[in-house]
Amino acid sequence: MASVQVLIDRGSGLEDLSDYVVTVNVSRGRTDETEPFQTGRAALTLRNIDGEFDPAGQELRLRNQVNIYLGGGLYGTWSEQVGTWSEQTGTWLGPQVFSGFVEDVTLGYDLSGDATVQVVCVDGLALLANQEIVDQSVGIQQSGERMETVLGNAGVSWPAGTAIDTGISELAAGTATGNALSYLRQVEESEQGYLYVARDGVLTFRNRHTTLNSPIAGSQFSDDGAGIPYEQVERFSGARSLFNKVTGELEDGTAREADDLTSQAEFSIRTLSLGTVLLRTAAVLEEFVEYLLAQFSEPATRVDRLTVNLDRLSAADQRNLAGFELVDICDVEFTPPGRSQFTDELLVQGISHTVTVGGAWRTTLSFQRRDTRSFLTLDDDPAGRLDQNVLAF
Repeated sequence: MASVQVLIDRGSGLEDLSDYVVTVNVSRGRTDETEPFQTGRAALTLRNIDGEFDPAGQELRLRNQVNIYLGGGLYGTWSEQVGTWSEQTGTWLGPQVFSGFVEDVTLGYDLSGDATVQVVCVDGLALLANQEIVDQSVGIQQSGERMETVLGNAGVSWPAGTAIDTGISELAAGTATGNALSYLRQVEESEQGYLYVARDGVLTFRNRHTTLNSPIAGSQFSDDGAGIPYEQVERFSGARSLFNKVTGELEDGTAREADDLTSQAEFSIRTLSLGTVLLRTAAVLEEFVEYLLAQFSEPATRVDRLTVNLDRLSAADQRNLAGFELVDICDVEFTPPGRSQFTDELLVQGISHTVTVGGAWRTTLSFQRRDTRSFLTLDDDPAGRLDQNVLAF
């Protein structure tokens, strides 16, 4: 049976509080591929019969560190470990699925003597959402460089590690200002990249080429025994991500628009407005809106999400699934009733875990479309062959 391990730092280093856990729910990512990734959240129910978490004692407090893992136990006892939680990489028996901080604590009691505590946790995006940039002049920079500049601003304090791609989009000189998370998301949109807090707490920014010609993250999911088995699957077909007019403008007010007249005639006009992006030139903005129009001008039909019961997996597949990250790529094989099996090549945009101690651990992955064309890659065979691969924006 898949087990969960919860470690919380109440001021004297991480404690293993797994024995108190009743339920764990983790949710990370987004449900709409045109929106930014949202703050990751975890909700814990802990048994409190002995008053361990009573406010009069060593209670849980705002900003207490919370780490959640697949699997229980350490290599040795906690007292035998050396260093802080951030130095314990590789110590845990299972992959980490969440890293964040205590946000709210609610204690509940009933007359039978039962007592529980509900703990709501958030990841580091919630910290950035409450920080304001000290106005700072910035020069022409790649998108990743701009991210690094903002994270180094006097008004911004990021407590954990980062993994920031250099980025592809060249951003105009100007002033970095306003809410830290809002501005970073504006940089993300100007790149059409991916900004999120990873399951180990690292603030991650990946450029838009990340998913082109990328390898599969792990074994494919399948309903015929050829991959990781799933217990439930949902397919989507509709106009949720259909846009046949894309508009955007630069900070100086220069605007560009791209239209797919054929799609507009068939589905009516559906507009994706980017608002103000930080790109340097109007020529790049024009390519930008055309790039997005090519992605969204036709309705999508794909596997939207699937749910896996970890208790029905091998130990290796349990670890594989718990180790999935946002923007990972995977294949899903599915055989609809009365139809032949097909394969969808997808991008993970949402991950949730629902765990009841003594019951099942279920993981749900939600997906967005992935551009499966072969893009030109220098010094690569076959992706480096001329006239056989398309150019990326």
